[in-house]
Amino acid sequence: MFFRQVGRKILLLHSYRDGTGRVCQRRLAHFGDLEEARGQLADPAWQQAFQERYPDLGLDGPGLCRKVEALQPSEPPRRPQSPRLNHQKAESALNTLRRLCEQDPELKASIAAGLLQIVQSQPEEEAEVKVRLRQTPPQRKELEDLAERLQSEDRLEECCQVRAQLVARFPEEKSWADYGEMLQRLGRDEQALQQYAKLPRKKSLRHYQMASVLIGQQRLSEGLQHLGLGMNRNRDIADALVRIEKGHKPHKGGEYWERYGELWKAPARQFFLAVYKQSLVKMTLARAENLGVHRRRLFSSLASAAVLGRI
Repeated sequence: MFFRQVGRKILLLHSYRDGTGRVCQRRLAHFGDLEEARGQLADPAWQQAFQERYPDLGLDGPGLCRKVEALQPSEPPRRPQSPRLNHQKAESALNTLRRLCEQDPELKASIAAGLLQIVQSQPEEEAEVKVRLRQTPPQRKELEDLAERLQSEDRLEECCQVRAQLVARFPEEKSWADYGEMLQRLGRDEQALQQYAKLPRKKSLRHYQMASVLIGQQRLSEGLQHLGLGMNRNRDIADALVRIEKGHKPHKGGEYWERYGELWKAPARQFFLAVYKQSLVKMTLARAENLGVHRRRLFSSLASAAVLGRI
């Protein structure tokens, strides 16, 4: 865990590797300023709440306090120069450009193009995302880096715009999953479901993500089917949740909860665990595992009613 300063705001971040080996970051907490960060980190109640929310992460309270003490308070904004002084500097620079153009006529076109670009440009703070998205063609790595930075800074709406551009330019599994995740974080559940539904049926991520949305909407019968299909394809994620809820570090499947754990609210997690502990569910999963098959539907209507009736 480490801190990052964004203006006056202090972000507490955590690095992890996703399933492809790429290093990613997620935001664990944020504080309005340095003083708030110092107070919260030293508060036992905050530390306890943090441990309950992230039982798989060891919280080194004294170590974090030492790190935050090493941060420097953000400097107050510099006083802008007077408009009159700026105008004088611009006039002087313009006279210099005129002399250069007289000495070298070929330089005139280059200088004119540069001045036109300055006049038409927008401040980066106001149009950073729009300017980058107008590039033709947009560079994938640059868009990915921009999306990750915006997400780490909690600028979710802007990050969602970049993710949408990535889907349009590179329609593939990762783009759909990342865009769906961002839509779900913003509460746009139906749009998130549309993106998750584009993932291949054989992928457990498709079903776990759809289950997290459907169960959160109290569409329990549909959510149960996708939850079962997710466990049928990757049971390690279910076992990892059991260990996490007991306060243990998972052996496998923990990377899913590192990345997507915040999308599963407490009631949805409890539903997940209540389903997984049932003997009928474990027998059905074991039978499919022994046959080595990925079901298109794990529970019949009667079995689904029986599972839901025991929750």
